Amino acid sequence: MVVLSEVLRKVKEFCKRVGGRTIEFGAGPEYRGVSCILPRRARLSLSNSSGLITLASEEEPSIFEEIDIGDATFEASVEDAHLERGRLEVFKSGYDAFILGDFRRIEAAYDSRGRRVRITFVG
Repeated sequence: MVVLSEVLRKVKEFCKRVGGRTIEFGAGPEYRGVSCILPRRARLSLSNSSGLITLASEEEPSIFEEIDIGDATFEASVEDAHLERGRLEVFKSGYDAFILGDFRRIEAAYDSRGRRVRITFVG
């Protein structure tokens, strides 16, 4: 069984590696989240393939983090997308998703009662 708190730990590690700072939030032990605030917009990507999520910096290919969420429900979304370069790409199909764009914030949260993981990229 996947420990959902591991999701937040790995998002915090990724955030630190891309130069961001984190703020934790939540409502009790069953709903927790973290907001990663970057000093500037960064070209980031997210991919999910059947429960294996990869967060990556498209500017520094050596910076990425893989997160195995197993059979937990996964939601990926984009808010206030801002495009400095290229285009925003969002693809969702069944359990798979791909997001690429320029973002200033990443928000990740889990609900252990419903075994749900949500990651939102904010422009």
